[in-house]
Amino acid sequence: LANLTSRVESRLLGAELMQLDGYYQDSIQILQPLYEKNIFFDRPELSQRLSLRLGDAYLVAGDYVSAKEVWRTAPPELALIRHTHAMMLEKGVEFWVQSIPVLSRIARNVDPNASTESRAEALYLIGQVDTIQGTRSTAMLAWQEFIKTFPEIILTSSLVRLS
Repeated sequence: LANLTSRVESRLLGAELMQLDGYYQDSIQILQPLYEKNIFFDRPELSQRLSLRLGDAYLVAGDYVSAKEVWRTAPPELALIRHTHAMMLEKGVEFWVQSIPVLSRIARNVDPNASTESRAEALYLIGQVDTIQGTRSTAMLAWQEFIKTFPEIILTSSLVRLS
């Protein structure tokens, strides 16, 4: 899709679809030129989406420095979640425990300005940490809270469509 059109929106969508299929490294080749040219300077929503996707691609590629730099242009709470995630991957399990309070503050909507997207992302990451490091009961509680709090995300997920 990205190669078939010159429309920048289609290129962004094409790169996002590549990431859904696990082609993060390949998506960098599409996203980086859009980011460098600041192609969405007049469209903040697309600009933020671009910085999140490009940063995510760098994160998966193991380039934490570039990921953190690109995320600076994302909404503050989403950038904080992404930075926390990167630090968790960089520093390992010992940093995970320190990360939970930051993620919990966002997920539990302590900040009234936190977006639904950032709250969902933070709670999802907490669920992942609990699944890997916590007990089964803490993980189940985290996923239960995620399902109750964000049913619209669950309904649009591929898991629901497959069943």
